[in-house]
Order: sequence, then structure tokens, then C-alpha cells
Amino acid sequence: MFFSIFLLLFVAYIVGSFPGPYLLVLLATGKNLLQEGTKNVGTRNTYRATESKFLTFIALLLDVTKGVAAYFLTLLFISSNTSTIWFFLASFCGVILGHNHSVFLGFKGGKGLATACGYLLFFLPVAAGIWILLWIVLNKIARIKVIPQILATLFTPIILAALWWQHIGVSTDQIVVLTIASIIILLAHTGRILKILNGTEPEKYASV
Repeated sequence: MFFSIFLLLFVAYIVGSFPGPYLLVLLATGKNLLQEGTKNVGTRNTYRATESKFLTFIALLLDVTKGVAAYFLTLLFISSNTSTIWFFLASFCGVILGHNHSVFLGFKGGKGLATACGYLLFFLPVAAGIWILLWIVLNKIARIKVIPQILATLFTPIILAALWWQHIGVSTDQIVVLTIASIIILLAHTGRILKILNGTEPEKYASV
């Protein structure tokens, strides 16, 4: 079982490493996302670099698809006599780490949110719904637009843990997997969090 889990982690990492938005922007505009805006290879920086809603939507779709692919890939590795938590933990963390530290981009990448949401749409839909709802509400009131995604990522596992405590349709294994994945995403936001706390987040990144 250990070898299967390790193999799944590796394959999910490679899936996550596929630099969809980077290739999209490079082919469509000739721009290098690693040299544009926040130098982040993700949806929001795609819009900063291109100001194209169409390209931004395609970038989002590409990143979400990686998460979906990693989830269904996991099902191929699971047998009826194995503990599933380790497989879901390996694939979820693997695909996020691949997106954030792509082997094809010198271990640079994005922040993992869209890819995580794609995974959660099938692994734990209620978590994806809570995250999106929190983001929508917070996005209406936050001046710096990275704050809603940070807070939504922080509070979604807490809300899910409260549902688990009340025995409302969430398992312990799902809480563990979601919490660890959320920690990985929050760690990827460390630089932005420190800039916000220090008041050095550039104004030009506040609204896009």
C-alpha cells in the first residue's frame, strides 16, 4: 500500500505541475507570467497580465481541471480493503504542491486555490460551497482582494469541523485531508500575508 500511495503522490504532483495558465498566456500573448504582476502562475495574475476575461476563464478552467483529474485518478488506486484517507491525502496534497511548485517551471507556480476547488467539488462539495460563499461575501468588503481567499481558506476547515462536531455529514478523514491541504495553501500565501500585515502590499494588486 505504501508504494501505491507514494506513486499516487508522484503522479498527482506531475498532474498539478502542468503549467496551463503559463502556457496559455505565453502562446496567446508572448508574455511570461513568471515575469508579470505578482509573478504567480494562476488565474488572477493571468488577468493582470492579459486583461482578458476570456483567457482568465480558460486559465481558471485549466487549473480546476487539474484538481478534478487528481480526484478521479485517486479512485483508480483505491481498493476495497485499503484505508482511503492516505490516498486522498496523497493526491490532494500532491496536486496542490505540483501547482504551487511546478517541476516544469523551476518549482515556481501558483497558490493552489483553483486546483483545490476542483478537487473539492468531488471530494467534499460542501467545503467547496462554503469556500466560494465566504469568498463572495468577503470579496464585497475587502479592499485588498487576496484577503478573501486567505480568510476563506482559513475558516472553511473550521466551519467543516463544527459540522463534524454536530455530526452533520462530514467525516473525520475528510476534515483531516481538508485541513492539511488548507495549511499547504496558506503557506503558499505567506509572502502576501506578511506584506499585508506590514502594509507593503502594492496598491496596484489591491483590486485585481
